[in-house]
Amino acid sequence: WAGQHRARWYGRGALAVLLGAALLLAWALPAGFAGGAAYRQALFFTQTAGRVVDKVAQAADLQNHAQPFWWYLPALPLLLFPFSGWPRMWVALATLRRPLEPGLRFALSWLLPVFVTFSLIGGKQLYYPLPEFGGAALLMAAAIALLRERRPALADNGWLGTWPLAVAGIGFALFLFLLPMLVASHRLHGYWPEAAAPSSRYFSVVFLLLGGLLLLRGRGELRRLAVAGLIGALTLNTLFTVTLWPRYDLRPSAQLLHDADRRNQSIGYLGDYAGQFHFAGRLRHPIISLTEGKNLQDFAQAHPNGLIVAHPDRLDAEDLRYALLVQPFRSTWVVIWPATALADLRAGHTPPEPAQPTQVYPSDDWRHRMQP
Repeated sequence: WAGQHRARWYGRGALAVLLGAALLLAWALPAGFAGGAAYRQALFFTQTAGRVVDKVAQAADLQNHAQPFWWYLPALPLLLFPFSGWPRMWVALATLRRPLEPGLRFALSWLLPVFVTFSLIGGKQLYYPLPEFGGAALLMAAAIALLRERRPALADNGWLGTWPLAVAGIGFALFLFLLPMLVASHRLHGYWPEAAAPSSRYFSVVFLLLGGLLLLRGRGELRRLAVAGLIGALTLNTLFTVTLWPRYDLRPSAQLLHDADRRNQSIGYLGDYAGQFHFAGRLRHPIISLTEGKNLQDFAQAHPNGLIVAHPDRLDAEDLRYALLVQPFRSTWVVIWPATALADLRAGHTPPEPAQPTQVYPSDDWRHRMQP
């Protein structure tokens, strides 16, 4: 069809590109104007260019997630999971032979050039190749269809079924069931298991059922795998939302910084600032990256009503006594200080008692917990 209707083929392709750009701009333009000048500059230039060109990232002091060329290759099994754990899919891909059908050539022409381009770009994150998953699904589905057509013995071989994923699902269900005991006996540490343990047994039932589903044989194997993958992903996302999301929710800190920014208070960040507060807090002014020592003291002297955001691994009594706000963030903490109070403590002096007690989020027992 494409060869007979070239104008329509390329015209619709160009239209698809324009529509994709319009969708992107429909989000980016309002976000840029809502986030302020500093966020707009980061969004449209420094953050984007810094992902591609290391010198831009270094000049703008950006964390551009630079990784080597081959970084995506060992990540492919994770990116393609659960299909990467299905032996029949790998056999189907391995048995493809030239000449390839037009649909397969289309999928490969979609995947390979873009994958190479993503690999050449310095900044890499696991979710950057997400737009390519559609092409990967087309390729795998076509390979399975050809395997069934040309090699029925391999298509029906039980050893190539979804049983490895079933075993993994049942094993993960057992792990979730035992997680509260492992945490209570101090055999497993860390903020992930500690946060997930109170609810993990409820979710273990889902993975046990999914493991049983994947043990079934016969027709519908691909559909069962797709359904299990969707339900499994939704279950993991729900487990994360229920147990771990408070450690990723920066709204309390962003709101405090928003209020300070509107009062034209200068804000410093002790360490490398990665832009995590600007959009959430709708900040209009830049946050200044600071270092310990003279740089911090100079900032406090120049901006006596300013704030400093610190990012300690552990809390101490001074954090809970003199800081404005304390909240967990991932495996560490976000602590927002009056600049002069932090400068006094770093200089070995005792700051004045704050007018208001430290805000601690979440507002349950975190005040009395000294480490995440």
